[in-house]
Amino acid sequence: MEPDFMGKEGFTWAVGVVENRFDPLFLGRCRVRWLGWHTKDKSDLPTSALPWAFPLMPITSASQTGVGFSPTGPVEGSWVLGFFRDGENASDPIMLGTLGGRPDKPCNPDEGFNDPRDYFPEYWQVDPATGTIQETPPGHFQDVPQHPIEVKIDPDKPSGLEIKIVERSDIPTISEGQQDETGAPTNLVKAEGPPAATAEQIPNFEYNYNYPLFRFLGEPTTPRLARGEEDLSTHLSTTLDTNADNELVAKQTGDTNSIIQIKENLRLQPVFRAKAVGDGPPTFREPQSPYKASYPYNHVHQSESGHVTEIDDTPGRERLHWYHRSGSYREMWPAGKVVDKTNEDYYSCVLRDSFEQVHGKKITTVKHGYELCVNELGGSEDYWLRVRGPGDVHLETEGGNVEVYCKDGIAFINARSIEFNAKNEMIFNAPLFYSSDFPQDEPSLHGGPQGPRAPDFVNVGTTIKRKGDMLTHITGAHAVTAGSMISSTMGGMGISAQSCVTNITHGSEEVIQGMHILTGSTIGKGITVQNGIINIRSADAKLGSGGILLQVNELPSTTAKGAERSAGGYLAIEPLGIRDPASSEVTLASKYAPVTMKNSFGEISIQGKTQGSVLVSTTGPGGEATLRTSLAQVGIDGQGIITIKNEVASLRKILDDFFTEYLQHSHDLVGATTGGSILPGGQALPFIPGKAGQMTVQSQMALNTLLSD
Repeated sequence: MEPDFMGKEGFTWAVGVVENRFDPLFLGRCRVRWLGWHTKDKSDLPTSALPWAFPLMPITSASQTGVGFSPTGPVEGSWVLGFFRDGENASDPIMLGTLGGRPDKPCNPDEGFNDPRDYFPEYWQVDPATGTIQETPPGHFQDVPQHPIEVKIDPDKPSGLEIKIVERSDIPTISEGQQDETGAPTNLVKAEGPPAATAEQIPNFEYNYNYPLFRFLGEPTTPRLARGEEDLSTHLSTTLDTNADNELVAKQTGDTNSIIQIKENLRLQPVFRAKAVGDGPPTFREPQSPYKASYPYNHVHQSESGHVTEIDDTPGRERLHWYHRSGSYREMWPAGKVVDKTNEDYYSCVLRDSFEQVHGKKITTVKHGYELCVNELGGSEDYWLRVRGPGDVHLETEGGNVEVYCKDGIAFINARSIEFNAKNEMIFNAPLFYSSDFPQDEPSLHGGPQGPRAPDFVNVGTTIKRKGDMLTHITGAHAVTAGSMISSTMGGMGISAQSCVTNITHGSEEVIQGMHILTGSTIGKGITVQNGIINIRSADAKLGSGGILLQVNELPSTTAKGAERSAGGYLAIEPLGIRDPASSEVTLASKYAPVTMKNSFGEISIQGKTQGSVLVSTTGPGGEATLRTSLAQVGIDGQGIITIKNEVASLRKILDDFFTEYLQHSHDLVGATTGGSILPGGQALPFIPGKAGQMTVQSQMALNTLLSD
């Protein structure tokens, strides 16, 4: 057995400062300058000559291939406690842990037991003794992450959709391009005390990477968040300020280096909700952080670049908080409320099913567009949106359109009643429009039968079937344009209007079946004009295409010319055409019965075939009858006097000539008797040869009466 081995020869421990953590073997080793064992003179023992110290990991980390925690943690300038596995030889150190403190001065990278890193750019750095900027020789630089100076909404992006992270830098920025005679920037300010000369100024940017950080000098190395509200650096103070509209508003201010203040500065403003609640504004906003930690209950892990993890056990203020340096975070509140915030895009990727259960209400406000794609691979799954109970589904757009596209299926709406309200117009574009009185619970594509369609209307563009009454009330004009139109009703049809004009370009035919005989009615069609006249006009008589024909027809009605020959009776007013374009032929005929025209004072009757007579009569006092042409007239006045006029030869002259001739002729009387009547009121006398006959007084009076004017 070995007399001396590791762990038997004694425990040799030490305290040192990390000067290099960039282990080429990636084992978390650090070059540590150990107090008492190493000199601080870097010219005698440079950092590169220090032995590598292994980190001792906790038992919760396996420190095995592919298993365990990262062995990284200490930074340049960290104080560590360790021991030497090789005892007093002090060449194989182990780091047991880090030691905090309260730094009160910046490091001196030229001496040991300090953060040895150089600055960049190499021309400007701070003298650790005087705190002033001075020009230094070029050195090496390694980029080290730091907390950002500020995180804010990017003012160069008017949409407000991006944040700007203002990084710390040791590169001076030149105000308006001004430099002093040495080339140093002139926009430098002294950290403390009165204004100083340019050579003594400290820039208003983060000018070094060395630990301890200059801005935290005089503070414990314990993170501010872990110190709790007992440390004023985490406080938020309410102040009054003005906004962009010069309105007085309350603002929360505090330490700009605190993530509490950064979160407040980035807190989203109120956004509108889809539905207003009560009398209050219909808005909600990102809640303010409930941070009120108390030392020593808040367990904080803070990284170099500004990431923070909090496990806060403060009684009554228990929280879990994961914070990204950009201001994005997830925070679980004391009662279990969870707030997620991302200052960039947010992705949630689920390989299989995703379930979300909300026992209360879910309110979502999207400031810009919203897209939802279902069945991205073209499957047969459905999209369901269901509101159980009496809740409503409210879809509203203030200035845009509501569009529903259903390429190969049916857009189906099933409701007790459907109401459409269009302020300007309502347009239906469809090759087939069908409406029935058979409501269905499902569309036909999902198994629901569609109402039976009448065979005559299957291929018609629009089929509407209503059950019960239908009332259409239009306060403005109503225009219907169609290739053809059919109106059919089993009941009555009424049209009420101030005026009615029907314009037909071709022909019009109205067929009345006359089924009124079943109900005892005697009216087939009645036209009543209470005030005005009935004007029936047939135009275009010059071409022979006009005319009026009223028929009592045995056969189906027809308006063809010559159809009156098949009518039982008719009244025809037809143009003479080219024979006399300005004239018309009027025919009144009855095939089987008398033609009679009468009023209460007179009658004109043309009897039928069996009687073969024409009767023109008038009754009542003062009745008159006249038959007139352009050259002759036969009239009976109210006194019963008959007048016959002829422009060629009067009847009296014709009779005078007749009787003169008659009286002058002679012949033997053969079989004459005294009872033979030659003229009304006259008697034949025996013929005496050589002596002219003479009329009796009675015959002369009758002749005068007949020939009177």
